[in-house]
Amino acid sequence: IGIAWTFSRSAIVIRNIEILGMEDVASSDVASTAEKLLQGKYLFTIPRTSIFFYPKGNISDAILKEYPRVEKVSVGFGNFHTLSINIKERVSEALWCKPLKVETGSNVEKELDDCYLVDGNGYIFEKFSPSESTSSDALKMTLSSHYPAVIKFYGGVGDENIIGQSYGTSEEFNAKLSFASKLEEIGLTPLLFRERSDGAEEVVLVSGTRLIFLPKAGFDTILTNLLTVITDLDFGGIDKVDKMDYFDLRFGSKVIYRSK
Repeated sequence: IGIAWTFSRSAIVIRNIEILGMEDVASSDVASTAEKLLQGKYLFTIPRTSIFFYPKGNISDAILKEYPRVEKVSVGFGNFHTLSINIKERVSEALWCKPLKVETGSNVEKELDDCYLVDGNGYIFEKFSPSESTSSDALKMTLSSHYPAVIKFYGGVGDENIIGQSYGTSEEFNAKLSFASKLEEIGLTPLLFRERSDGAEEVVLVSGTRLIFLPKAGFDTILTNLLTVITDLDFGGIDKVDKMDYFDLRFGSKVIYRSK
């Protein structure tokens, strides 16, 4: 009885929950998740709201599990009556997409993209809904001042339970983002990465030109071989790239290309 009375005193009981760092996940939802875990008592005596015995680890685990957009959680005290939950949300860096065929008028099939947000480590954490104008991701990825607003990735992920999967390893994903950035630097804007049925991969530029390659060759080598061709006087310079159907970069320094 003495123990129960001591740890139930109002001076050391959590009465408020504050959520910090939230932008795209509702703070009220996260607070509700924490409140559920603060209900009840241990062994019917010590309340879970006691500042000495509140389920800190369980709260962190529940938030990470329930909200895939949340990358990190820090749980601590704002004061003796307030539980402070500091959230770090994932930042979207790309989209992972799968084509969907839908029926339109007169039973005509049209192919649309079903896309998901991907963070800088290749982790897929949320379905992309551009129609939600309040989403910071929708704004970031549809700004007309930067075309394309975001790179899309296709393949490499199972079709079921997409949220929570990763597009390759963090190192592989960042290597592709770096390759895309270097292409932009030389004046070639990438639109998407996708896997091919023959085991190779390709980057499609905004012009429709395809760069076919094997990632194991190394992106620095792939880029060097491409530059060797397009900077050659006989080729005609960077402006001629848009007139090409593809560059096949799977054969080392021997680059095969074909015009549209």
